[in-house]
Formats: sequence, structure tokens, C-alpha cells
Amino acid sequence: MEFRSKRLASGSSAATVNKDLRQIRSVLSYAVDAGLLRANPLLRWRQMMIKEPEKVVRVVEEEEFAKLIAACDDSGFRAFMVVGYRQGLRRTEIVNLRWDAVDLERQILHVVNVVEAGS
Repeated sequence: MEFRSKRLASGSSAATVNKDLRQIRSVLSYAVDAGLLRANPLLRWRQMMIKEPEKVVRVVEEEEFAKLIAACDDSGFRAFMVVGYRQGLRRTEIVNLRWDAVDLERQILHVVNVVEAGS
């Protein structure tokens, strides 16, 4: 608890402190597996974690997107941006798109969020 308090007082965010606590818990679990400790004292101590604020999801408005598209000189990149924006795709989903995922006859785009799936 003292570690947590000091990290927060030093200006670290709740997410950073929680990440540190998870790493410490992982190291202690490794020490248990290696026979250096009998038990991990942080294994079941959920109250150590700090409640993180909800993340605000920001959606690009139509006007903002229109300005972005107007500023884009590369027609290929512009096409990626339009497809991604209109379909609500993540960056990795757009980057991993392959031609075999496009069905022009039925106007269907098969999106798989697995890197190996598009290869």
C-alpha cells in the first residue's frame, strides 16, 4: 500500500500504478514457480488495484473527416481512410486487409482482426 501511495504521490496515473502492481505480482509468481517463495502475497489482493477512470471514446465527426480527406493527396491512402471510417475499422484491421477479403460482387468486406488471417 505504501508503494502504491508513493507512486500516486509522485504523479503517476492510476493505470501506470496498476501496471506496476501487475508486473510485481508477475515477478512474485515467477519466484513461486522457481521455488524462491512459498506463495505470492499479491495473487489474490484485488483491493491493491486502483479504480481507473472510464476512457472517453472520441469519434471523428463528418466535418473533421471531410477536412482530413480533402488534405490527403494519395488516392490509395484516401481509399483506406474512407473504408476504415465508414466501416468503423481499427487501424490494424485496415492494415491487415487483403484482396481475398473483398467480395465485389456481393459488396462484402470480410474483416478478421488476426494478423495471420490476412497472410
